[in-house]
Amino acid sequence: MVAMFATRTPLLVAFCGVAIFSAAPAQQTAAPQVVRFTSERLAHLASPDDRWTLTNGCKGCPEGQEMLWLVQNDDHHRRLVRKYARTVQTAWAPDSSVFYLNDESAANKTRAFVIEPRSLKITELEKLIVAGDPAAVRYLNAGHSFLAVQRWLTPADLSITLIGHFDQPPATQFELRFRVNLNGRIVKESQRESEWDPDSAPSSE
Repeated sequence: MVAMFATRTPLLVAFCGVAIFSAAPAQQTAAPQVVRFTSERLAHLASPDDRWTLTNGCKGCPEGQEMLWLVQNDDHHRRLVRKYARTVQTAWAPDSSVFYLNDESAANKTRAFVIEPRSLKITELEKLIVAGDPAAVRYLNAGHSFLAVQRWLTPADLSITLIGHFDQPPATQFELRFRVNLNGRIVKESQRESEWDPDSAPSSE
């Protein structure tokens, strides 16, 4: 007689004395949630491990000024991360070790940072990029220059774009794409320049 035994994942079947294990279903990791904080509404962004929450709010602040806070969920202690004037966009790393922040501070500027929640240590991604690609300074100093993280690739690697245009003639628009490791390794994946067309100008979105 053949004896067969089944359990939940992983499935074990005994067949003629031979144990056969079925593979557990592959688990897919969801992409980190991205939240844009504005002065128009309150928003919250919890870390994947649920230890921290980013939130905004500024009672009594002058119009046009907002504050981004970091709350430690176990004791609800709140610390100021950054004051901002327009909007900031954030997303946690998959392991909750850091989060990125795109500060859309003006109609012609966006700058990007990575922040460690325990110490609030700030890594300026602009400095990392310039250290690995000194020629990027020219594009960062353009009249319209938007440096922004697009997504996490790993807990230590980011996909970043630098887009914009020069105001001085000859007016040209540009788009640079980087893979940036937080330990300092920079890879420029692509670079394009063309005559600037105001009707199709890059934006900080």
